[in-house]
Amino acid sequence: MYGVPRYNDVDPTLLVAISYTLLFGIMFGDLGQGIILSLVGLVAEKKFNLKLGGVGVRLGISSAIFGVFFGSFFGNEEILSEYFKGFISYNFTFIPAFAIWYAASHPARPPPITVI
Repeated sequence: MYGVPRYNDVDPTLLVAISYTLLFGIMFGDLGQGIILSLVGLVAEKKFNLKLGGVGVRLGISSAIFGVFFGSFFGNEEILSEYFKGFISYNFTFIPAFAIWYAASHPARPPPITVI
């Protein structure tokens, strides 16, 4: 689990990049700070020619998107609530019900990647 994949194994880079970006956005969901992070990453990438700046841009965009969903703007969760009253009061109870139905109706399959 903590080693380098073998030569003929699947490259996990894309999976790790996507899941890290999504999880960062979920944990650091803030519209204002996400925009600032994207701008700092853009400056680092364009002005200082740092490849890490591109990562900052993607993480900032993810944070900004989830910040809109969470209604957070620089830590204040009341500013955006006026704009999303209908969205915030939406009933999300169907999501756990769908997850339970899907888990019950699809039998567990072995993972496609063999773990040693």
